[in-house]
Amino acid sequence: MEDKLKNLDNGFSGMARIDANNFLVVHDYKNYSVDLRRRRLGIVNVKHNFLAAKYDYRDIVNQNHDRQIEGWPRVTSADSGGVANDLESACALHGLANQFLIAESSTYNTGDEKVGGRLFRVTVDSALRTYEVADHAEHLPGLHPETGNYMKNVHSRFEQQSLENYEGLACWQRPDGKYIVLLGERGATMPESDGVPYETFERTEGSLQWAIFDPGNNLYAWQTPFNGIDAPGMHVNGDPRCWRDISGLHIDDDRKIWATAAYDAALDDETGEDPCNSNETRPADDRPYSVVYLLGAICEYKGDRVLSNGACRESAIYPRPVVLSSFSVNRRIDGYKIEAIAAPQGNGMLALTIASEDETDIPDEKGGSWWNR
Repeated sequence: MEDKLKNLDNGFSGMARIDANNFLVVHDYKNYSVDLRRRRLGIVNVKHNFLAAKYDYRDIVNQNHDRQIEGWPRVTSADSGGVANDLESACALHGLANQFLIAESSTYNTGDEKVGGRLFRVTVDSALRTYEVADHAEHLPGLHPETGNYMKNVHSRFEQQSLENYEGLACWQRPDGKYIVLLGERGATMPESDGVPYETFERTEGSLQWAIFDPGNNLYAWQTPFNGIDAPGMHVNGDPRCWRDISGLHIDDDRKIWATAAYDAALDDETGEDPCNSNETRPADDRPYSVVYLLGAICEYKGDRVLSNGACRESAIYPRPVVLSSFSVNRRIDGYKIEAIAAPQGNGMLALTIASEDETDIPDEKGGSWWNR
């Protein structure tokens, strides 16, 4: 793979294709400290000619505001509102012009406390210069912090402590105009409770949460998730605590669900230590690595079977996501932490677009890179 757009200072946490030449990207700056006024959304533009492609990036701002910290909605009457925190994913609402869903990874800080992360609906203007955030925002769903069971109609980060970190988001429009929305929980999350020794951490596998989203009334009907997703290719090198089973999600035109997974090799900003190298199991070249794999498909049938290539086995009855019983590596990418995956660039190329956020301590290699593969 050839680098196309490299070393943007904060990299790419998630993205969704707008058209053949433009992608909406999100960045994971936090809503505290010096990160408060940093960019949240941006546009990557791709220009093609016979010899090469040119890639340009620009950030975009909230409509009628000159700062990206303006215009973010409340979730409840007790919520003070606030700029998005740690945006990690995006998907396009096809059929609704320039409308997207974007999601925080976990919590956000209201100033007094941290409360549950949010799922936003945004509209980008036709010139791709500004965006507007809808008044409604959805709290991220939760897994029960002790049993791992899904809690329907309970947003666990808002009502109790939990460990979710969502890094993937994908959307698919049903024939009735509603959308299947997929949320990928990355797995391998560190304990958040005070006093829990790092050595006692037990690896958690990824999960695929999903909902039926009605854009007419902005309601999400959350369904029973797929738990225990164990990404392929993460098991030869590296500390299992640092495997990220889902770092990005995408549904292609054939309804196949693609995922990326990553091994994190970042230094802790506060301690300067490498939490992913506590027992010298970090990859030998001191870099992160990632894999792309087929996770499943959106199948229109009653049952839980899907072919190994992602094709659906039976005749159409109703659409729902189906996860493969086992996964294999489609491509491994050494040296990069892939966090974004989307439809291909330009002119019907038979490929996927992927991008990285390389939170690495290697000099001059922070930021992000962009490929069509």
